[in-house]
Amino acid sequence: MGSELRATDKADGTVEWKSSLVIDRGPKVHEVHLHELDLKGAPPHLINFEVPMLHPLHDGSYVLTARYADSMLAAILGADKTLSGAVVKYPGYPARADVAEDGNDTIIATSIQKGNKGFALRALRISGAKAALPKALVPIVTDDDNKESESDPDFLRDAKGQRWMSYVQRASGNGHLEIVPINADFQATGRPFSITEEDDKASDATIIEVGGGGLMVVFLRPKGNTIEVVTEELACEVVAK
Repeated sequence: MGSELRATDKADGTVEWKSSLVIDRGPKVHEVHLHELDLKGAPPHLINFEVPMLHPLHDGSYVLTARYADSMLAAILGADKTLSGAVVKYPGYPARADVAEDGNDTIIATSIQKGNKGFALRALRISGAKAALPKALVPIVTDDDNKESESDPDFLRDAKGQRWMSYVQRASGNGHLEIVPINADFQATGRPFSITEEDDKASDATIIEVGGGGLMVVFLRPKGNTIEVVTEELACEVVAK
């Protein structure tokens, strides 16, 4: 998957510019232009489709996400990786999306800018019974007020059916990492737990279930002029608020 710049000569001598989201389906069928948006100016002000991600769904179709300017775009693709239905636009400059399984459903979690006050966690659910995109993202509520900036969400449903969401409180790469139990509506069902200390810095966390019912979290931590890959095993349980 990627983003291409397309130029078409017009009859009046001008050039029409488009940014095109493409997917390569292999050496025999080649690439398909899934979605195109007009670019203004000559030469144009170039805007690419960024961080495209493709994830299989339970009915054999796929969900595609990408960032374009200040929005996240999402679409359902058929088994042949061609567009099925419309591309849905979710406003609010998004970070990289996390795509995960929740039983037969698929969860997409991201964080969007909330003015000049950092980021807020958002999510959507794609039903395993019928692959369709909801009209809007919904808030992920991690505590009673959700006033802090929160980013880098990562979702996991464990073998017991408990749902967990990890996230970075404050700015990504400059905040501490927390995990919280949530329900199917992305509402906290217990207290958040700080994986790192308040003055630690973390980003890009991923939760993995390990044997014996435990969890492992893998994240990045700045260390001087380098970045460490850190792993930490957790024994998690839901603690009432």
